[in-house]
Amino acid sequence: MTRDGKGGGIDWIRYRFEILEPRFMPFVRKLGPQFIAQEDNATPHASKWNRQYWEQSGIKTMSWPPNSPDFSAIEPPWKDIKWKQGPIYSKEKLAKI
Repeated sequence: MTRDGKGGGIDWIRYRFEILEPRFMPFVRKLGPQFIAQEDNATPHASKWNRQYWEQSGIKTMSWPPNSPDFSAIEPPWKDIKWKQGPIYSKEKLAKI
């Protein structure tokens, strides 16, 4: 388990140790045993290490077929929204939009 990412992006190690363990899992556990987690097949989510972590956590997950459409209603128009608005670098611009 080594981090070999060169940029500031998110790889499976950052995802697991900065998001899943400290933030997401405590939240999920508060929701109760009926909760089913859903992740897409992004590389950090689909790593064998994180799949193993989910199995050990005892929390159910929903399988996501490769190359499937996104179930989120915002995803289809999101690309167009980003292209029209351009990059958002400040809270002021975001609030204005």
